[in-house]
Amino acid sequence: MKPSTHRLLNTLPILLLPVLAGCASVMPGKIPVQSPPLATMEEPLPLFEIPQDESARQELPTGGFIGLHTVEAVQSLSLDADPVGLEVLEVVENSPAHAAGIVEGDLLLEAELGDNPPVELQWPSQLSTLEQESSPGTIVRITLDRAGALRTTTLELVPRIAPPPRINTARFREEQRVGIVVRTPTEVEAAAAELAPGAGAVVVGLDLNSPWRRAGLQFGDLIRTVNQQRVDHPQVLLNAIRDAGKSVQLELLRDGRFETLSLPLSRRTRELQRFSIPLLYHFQRDADQTETSALLGLWKTKSTPAAWETRLLWLIRISGGDKDRLEDVPTS
Repeated sequence: MKPSTHRLLNTLPILLLPVLAGCASVMPGKIPVQSPPLATMEEPLPLFEIPQDESARQELPTGGFIGLHTVEAVQSLSLDADPVGLEVLEVVENSPAHAAGIVEGDLLLEAELGDNPPVELQWPSQLSTLEQESSPGTIVRITLDRAGALRTTTLELVPRIAPPPRINTARFREEQRVGIVVRTPTEVEAAAAELAPGAGAVVVGLDLNSPWRRAGLQFGDLIRTVNQQRVDHPQVLLNAIRDAGKSVQLELLRDGRFETLSLPLSRRTRELQRFSIPLLYHFQRDADQTETSALLGLWKTKSTPAAWETRLLWLIRISGGDKDRLEDVPTS
């Protein structure tokens, strides 16, 4: 072998490194961190409307009264993190909570009635349940966190004179294992399911391929418990779906009757989306288009659900696709 040829072979890898590095620099470097929305999610338009049941709400039993407006306190940036305590947004003047010394900004951690074990507070509906299920005069011990210091206070429930303000409903989506959209029930809907305001989850959306749809879940079902745990907030249902194995058990209210369903869980399907060998071969699949090329683009093809195109030697183009009419089929 000539010395010049030997030197060329030795330097060829070094010469190719900048080319390969340039190819790598133009290739996509980021991959998605979230799954795309389900393309076949069905959310009927009438289910976007909230039931007009204010007159019935005014007739609901008022129960006891503590005098607190709270919100769940999530102490993590994770979207599906469980709340830790209830943050006090407002203390009603001259209420039992006011007399007990609870102030705005306190973090309520536990509530205890008599000799019953303490209830860990996570959702506002748990306080509402306490008010509804306890008669006036009941003594409640509350453990709270104020600026990092734990305190315990005692209050006595009094009769509620007027219904509380109407709760705001919200929609929640689960698109990883079930394909479902639920919303917060109204107070009237929750009461029909023997739940406190803010508890439960009404089915308002189902993916066409949802395993729960095939197993019998219906639009309008009000989910009361999941795996025998009360759904104190729609997020309780979503967390249970996330953490479950292959199935979950639901208790729900449908047409005035309680039913129990054992429902399977699924997961997202996956597929190859990109494969590339610099300068030699490239494959990429997006939502509605597939593209393949080879040998520096000497051969390249694209396809969509409606059309396709092939190029040869950069200049020769062949394409085809759907026409503007349907095929003729025999009729009986």
